[in-house]
Amino acid sequence: MSYRVIEQSCIPRNDRRPNEDAIVTTEWFAAIIDGATPKGVSDLEQRSGVDAATAVADTVQQLAPDADLEHFLLAATDRLGGLCARRDAWPAGTPAASALILSVRRREVWAVGDGWVGIGADLHHLTHALEHRLSDVRAARLTAALLEGASVETLRADDIGRAAIEPVLSQEWRFRNRQDVEWGFAMLDGTLPPIEMCRRFTLGNDAIEVRLASDGYPAIADDLAGTEALLRESISLDPLMITSFRATKGVAPAANSFDDRSFLRAELAPLE
Repeated sequence: MSYRVIEQSCIPRNDRRPNEDAIVTTEWFAAIIDGATPKGVSDLEQRSGVDAATAVADTVQQLAPDADLEHFLLAATDRLGGLCARRDAWPAGTPAASALILSVRRREVWAVGDGWVGIGADLHHLTHALEHRLSDVRAARLTAALLEGASVETLRADDIGRAAIEPVLSQEWRFRNRQDVEWGFAMLDGTLPPIEMCRRFTLGNDAIEVRLASDGYPAIADDLAGTEALLRESISLDPLMITSFRATKGVAPAANSFDDRSFLRAELAPLE
């Protein structure tokens, strides 16, 4: 094998609920997949993030070694299209996922949606504008409540900031894979993401280390231990996730973090 996985971790934010993240490693690919948190309330919708992550994971496992980004997008869209065939069954949006994929044969990293990509010393934080704006609105609502005298623990149990952005979150799916609107962003959801909205990183021919992480981390370090330490520090200082790192949800009382999280570090051998 021309690459090796140095370390990997996939942890749900709450042991009592399904993990919407997934990691896939094959001979020619390594991927982190992040299923979108469900916005609907039906039993079907509550599993949508897990189902989307599973569908994308299956797609990666079946890719030919020389598959390119365009081929992956078509295959994942077809796989999710079957899952989402009855779109009227998903009033809060069909199942969706982000994916970060290391292609060993092509020596590329593909990014569809949010997450972290570290290539050698270079680090890329991938996120979209709508997520930023909603996080800001949530932070403002919770900050106002704190100024009014509410406690952090009360707001962790009853996230009124999350409630303030729920009307937009429930319509967020309308912006997926749309280049014709200001808030459009790429996502795997059964509609074909425009290639221009995805990212493709070229790794070169030398030996190189690659780090992939889902957006369940506020920052990533050079390794898993350092990345987990950064997360623990962030949660300790700001469990609501409204100051140095703003998110659309905080750390609930029964949770160990604000989101499911995955981290993978791999090393590619040099080309001969």
